[in-house]
Amino acid sequence: MLWIAALVLVPLPMLQFGAEVPVVRYLILTGLTLALVVAEGAGWVATALVLLFLGHALVYAALLWVVAWAVARALHAWVPRRAGAVALGLAALGLFGALLTRPYVTPFSSVSLRSNLPVVFQ
Repeated sequence: MLWIAALVLVPLPMLQFGAEVPVVRYLILTGLTLALVVAEGAGWVATALVLLFLGHALVYAALLWVVAWAVARALHAWVPRRAGAVALGLAALGLFGALLTRPYVTPFSSVSLRSNLPVVFQ
């Protein structure tokens, strides 16, 4: 559960673009760009973007899995009977933070440079 929450909520930097968005956004960008490559037969620039987005998503997903695993182990050692409830609370706290604040940097957004979770996925 912690890993899924991290994939959806944690802002991570995108090299060369100055954006900080969740891993799921990178996967959406990968799919959209790949659809463009397939439909239009785009050249090397679009293919490079697919590889850039996919590379970011895979590396960040692996790193977040390691962090989520370590946090889960620490929670289980700290509060063994309530580790699941504490993990759910952390995920809910992260969701509320992503909804109520603007932790994401979205330089290509038409709304603003800093965004909250709904704007990132619009």
